[in-house]
Amino acid sequence: MNRSRRSTITLLSALTLFTVAAVLYAGPLNPPTGPVTATGPTMILSFPFTITKPGTYRVCSEILVTTPVVGLTINADGVVVDLEGHNLRQNGSPSPTTCIQINSKSVTIKNGTISGWGSGIVGGSHVALERLRILDTGIGNGSGAAAQLGVNSQVSDCALKNNERGLVLGHYSEVTDSSVQDSESSSAFVLGDYSIVSRCISTNNGTSGAQISVGRSSRVTDSSVLATPVLGGLAVGINAGDDSTVEKCNVVVGVVGGTGIRVADRCSIQDCRVDARVGTGGPGGIVVATDCTVRDCHVVATNSNSQTILVQGNRNVIERNTVSGGFLGISVTGTGNWLAGNRVSTAATPYSIGPANTYGAITVVAGAGSIATTNPLANFVY
Repeated sequence: MNRSRRSTITLLSALTLFTVAAVLYAGPLNPPTGPVTATGPTMILSFPFTITKPGTYRVCSEILVTTPVVGLTINADGVVVDLEGHNLRQNGSPSPTTCIQINSKSVTIKNGTISGWGSGIVGGSHVALERLRILDTGIGNGSGAAAQLGVNSQVSDCALKNNERGLVLGHYSEVTDSSVQDSESSSAFVLGDYSIVSRCISTNNGTSGAQISVGRSSRVTDSSVLATPVLGGLAVGINAGDDSTVEKCNVVVGVVGGTGIRVADRCSIQDCRVDARVGTGGPGGIVVATDCTVRDCHVVATNSNSQTILVQGNRNVIERNTVSGGFLGISVTGTGNWLAGNRVSTAATPYSIGPANTYGAITVVAGAGSIATTNPLANFVY
């Protein structure tokens, strides 16, 4: 009898423990009242569409708009819009409008195509664009941009083609691994102060202004610019504000009166190659203001009327550059400048250095053979 009672008590204890464990694992038997809410992304099926809450939104299919409406308006912070590879297209509207209007911050737009609108993506701050193609925006209206964003914006792995303007971003912004091609305006990449352009390509954009333009204290690295002869005008390949750095860039300027790289005060240009194919009236290769450094650059003037390196200001350091072609090799019009270790060939006038400048002896190397001087500061003509 005692043994039977002990077995019963043991069994009841085990059942009690199992019941408690089941409740702890499964939760309360009476869930809270109210509807069950979805936790996944919100689907965007058509335009116009307005976002008023943070979260993730996905485009389900291609969206075609034929009326003059703003496609997507974002009024909430903390929004991610994934186009899922689809095209947001405006076609046939007599007054093209904006595809995506951002009235907030901390917004990401990614993975798709925007085409045919008056403007692509406009507004906002702390905006990120990723893996987008923006095509045929603003053509003919003179003002539309593929993307015009506020401060602290980031653009990566995007391709922009055949727009009125390319990217226009506020201060503290960054563009990486992106390209702008065949814009009506030269405004391919326009960024404010304290910005970065890295591993980008600008091809055949506009007839005047700068292909890549950054404000003060900015950096342009590992990027390429091609401005072809058919454009004409006064295009500049890369233009940088005070205290900026341009390095490891490749610029080809083939426009009459054009300039390859032009910087303001206290800038550094290093390890760049400039092919200046410009005609009479343009500086051609590299133009610097005051307190700048130009070092280890290769400037080629394939047009006999081109200039190559033009030092307009004072107290610049021009070192170890290779220059060939043109009617002026290295031209210095300011004072207090330092020139050493440069090499100029086949220029009509290899060096034109004004008074009150310091430079290593100009040594002419006639024909093939050994270099006679061992002066490490010598500037050569060969």
